[in-house]
Amino acid sequence: MKVISILFLYLYLGLLGKYATHYEVECGEKALWLNGKKSCSIYDDPVFLSIYDEANHDGFTVFRLKIQNIGNDTITINPKDCSISRVYANGNMDSVAICNPEIHIAKADAEIARSEKEINTLVKSRNTGNTAVSIAKVTPWANKINTTTQTSTTIYNEKLKSEQNNLLDAKAQKAFWESQALRANTIYPLSYVEGNIFFETKECIKVILHIKLNGKQYAFLINQVTE
Repeated sequence: MKVISILFLYLYLGLLGKYATHYEVECGEKALWLNGKKSCSIYDDPVFLSIYDEANHDGFTVFRLKIQNIGNDTITINPKDCSISRVYANGNMDSVAICNPEIHIAKADAEIARSEKEINTLVKSRNTGNTAVSIAKVTPWANKINTTTQTSTTIYNEKLKSEQNNLLDAKAQKAFWESQALRANTIYPLSYVEGNIFFETKECIKVILHIKLNGKQYAFLINQVTE
């Protein structure tokens, strides 16, 4: 009987692992629904916050946060001042900062500058053959090619195309973080800001999202949900 019980346990865990999970904000009967997504809100004069889940991005769990200033003074939001507490199935807990979009934007800017400089150097070269020779010399198999043949031109063209693709990718990454992420903002009375916040869940079962506004903390409970 003990062996059979163990087999049933393994079967149950195996079936459980087949179900997909996602993260969803929790606020009981106060929850509203927006296009199939659970939305929760916090009202605390002079601020109104609302949040719901979005599709994951590049390993990050993503939530859409809207902050409305319904008071008479300005409110400041900065993602670098916000954090999450994670609760795991084994009872362990930890706390980490949420993703700071400015880091990703700065990284994209650096890659854009590097790619543009490299492309400019390649394009301005008057002698494609000499440029190809220089590129070939830093490749591991440089001694196996004839840099005066069409192979050299191919290396040059591939290098140029690679840098152009890198530039396009970096510009796309910058545009994404600038347009989608919630960034540092001053929110004036009777106005609002909204954007996506990004954080890593590490397969935890619960997340407590801490939002800091003008020195005051607001918290949302987020649960791992089986689909």
